Amino acid sequence: MRRVAHWGTGSTGRLALQGIIGHPDLELVGLYVARPERAGLDAGELCGRPPTRILATNDVEELLALDFDCLSYFGDGSHIPDIMRCLGSGRDVVTTSLAGHILPHQLPESVRRPMEDACRSGASALFATGIEPGFASDLLPHTLLTVSDEIRRVHVQEIAHYGDYGVEAVFRAWGFGSRPGEDIPLFTGDTLVRLWGGVARQMAADLGVDVDGVRLVTESAVTDHDIDTACGPVATGTVAAVRFELHGLVGDEPFTILEHVNHVDPSVAPEWNAGVTGGDTVYRVLVEGRPDMTCTLVLPRVDGESHGLIATAMRAINAIPVLADAPPGIQDPLSVPPRPGRHLTLPQRPR
Repeated sequence: MRRVAHWGTGSTGRLALQGIIGHPDLELVGLYVARPERAGLDAGELCGRPPTRILATNDVEELLALDFDCLSYFGDGSHIPDIMRCLGSGRDVVTTSLAGHILPHQLPESVRRPMEDACRSGASALFATGIEPGFASDLLPHTLLTVSDEIRRVHVQEIAHYGDYGVEAVFRAWGFGSRPGEDIPLFTGDTLVRLWGGVARQMAADLGVDVDGVRLVTESAVTDHDIDTACGPVATGTVAAVRFELHGLVGDEPFTILEHVNHVDPSVAPEWNAGVTGGDTVYRVLVEGRPDMTCTLVLPRVDGESHGLIATAMRAINAIPVLADAPPGIQDPLSVPPRPGRHLTLPQRPR
């Protein structure tokens, strides 16, 4: 049984908290929340579970003073010093908030070294993960590639519905609701290459290939009708779908491809959706080789709940027991053994 302190009750943090409470190998011992009005509330109340007798606190020092084995960090990513304090004191950390640390070999030395030093000091492990970057572009394709004889190209797609995604900053960063010709923030400069280029490089590196460069392709599409979204209306004639590809190049040809299709309604640019309909989040891995393979993972929205966010959270939470035996340091995605969830709902056996 590993003792876990949890940080954050936002959209993904709340689901991670549910996962900790339901996991038979984990014991929740503390909870930090950023919002003052949530302090003093029971952890179960904050995530739709029965009472736990663990009360939320706004005091970071109170949380870090607890006796725990692992910090489950689902904050806003701005608390690196507190994360390093945990690691330096011998506590492991799992998180989906530090996207840059998912691929430690792609991190700048100036960022990686201090975190590695903290891990060595405390003989602790940091595992940063997610769904993409994360499971859909590391563990899933590499599991498929174990049955390959010849590999010519690996292509990972994310097709995501943002119509009911209520985070205004992210919504606007993708340019939804902007006029044709206006800058899409995430398409400007080298932002996408910095955020996701490492995925295309690392998919190749894990196969022993050093790519010659990363090429970015972007496009957007407008809607021919008004669309209501969680962040307000997207008007006719404005951007309602975006797509990008990052190519890991060998010579001038892509060897690895990471593609994202984001839309506020699946009726916009349906040719990009490759047969996906509705508001589901879909990850697809296409392998050109011998054998050719296509694997499609559908994470639906059920009763208003995003199963994509559940998957994002639980890759981290289910890794907590595994980290007890991990070597000190930032963990590579493929070095953390897959561990199935342990919150089981079994059929009744006949008496």
